[in-house]
Amino acid sequence: MSLNMIWKKLSLSELMKYHKPELVEGYCKQCSNYNLNWSCPPHDRDVLKAFLNYKSVIVFGVKTKNFTRTKSQLTHFLISISDKLPCHVLISGNCDLCNKCSKPDRDVCTFPRKMKYSLESLGFHVSDICEKVLGVPLTWDSENPEYFAVAAIFYPSELELTVKKYLREGVDIITS
Repeated sequence: MSLNMIWKKLSLSELMKYHKPELVEGYCKQCSNYNLNWSCPPHDRDVLKAFLNYKSVIVFGVKTKNFTRTKSQLTHFLISISDKLPCHVLISGNCDLCNKCSKPDRDVCTFPRKMKYSLESLGFHVSDICEKVLGVPLTWDSENPEYFAVAAIFYPSELELTVKKYLREGVDIITS
């Protein structure tokens, strides 16, 4: 089945227009994963600083009927990109690499090099990004919903062609 992936290149300053940490953390506080997952707030350090070194960002989304499966495939795909390239990636929602996150036990993250933060956890207003950048308004209360898994790749500008090549390949890797 073909996958509907939409992406758009932004400058970091364009993406930062959607950085609304006070508003978004209020939403995060209502989530059952708040403070129970290493990728979710509150964070014990300023995680966003690592991403601010990049000037180029590709934000992309995948339309799917099966959010859980698509998100898992998308996460593994993004891990493979970040293993190959000097870039950082952010995913939709909390990291779910482990069956049970080690954070409630106050241990360290089991896979700290593979764990990915979400756009939301770092204060980005994903609904606005989807609608205003990607042109896909999020719908929340439909009987037969089509979900939209969103992610971002922060990369050195000279790697743009390589990142876009991986995204085109991702359409074949991530199936719905």
